[in-house]
Amino acid sequence: MHGAHKIGEYWSKIPTYEHRAKCTHCNADNESLEHILINCPNNTSSLIWSLAKRTWPLKFGNWPRISIGTVLGCGNINLPPLTRQNNPPDNQPANNSQKGASRLLKILISESAYLIWTMRCDRTGTI
Repeated sequence: MHGAHKIGEYWSKIPTYEHRAKCTHCNADNESLEHILINCPNNTSSLIWSLAKRTWPLKFGNWPRISIGTVLGCGNINLPPLTRQNNPPDNQPANNSQKGASRLLKILISESAYLIWTMRCDRTGTI
């Protein structure tokens, strides 16, 4: 997690590769994983996050605010049981639906982040 990706500051210390430290889309000074996945005004990442949000069924609650912590910790997401007013019909237990909802949320967040990362690597010609 810390310095594992060859982005930003990593390139600033290598002669003739300093230009890779900047974001190729918005020319931000020090490209970071958070910048790539969350903050860059790149239309592709905004589109991917909005599609993931649109895919999320609102019956399981609101779509979370996506931050770098949400992305890095998405494997530990466990949604709390549904409240009484949002309980599913009697033939559908609340615990099972929340396990499925947690799994779906993990998949949507991790796959969206991975897609943004791979598209960025394709665009910049890096691995």
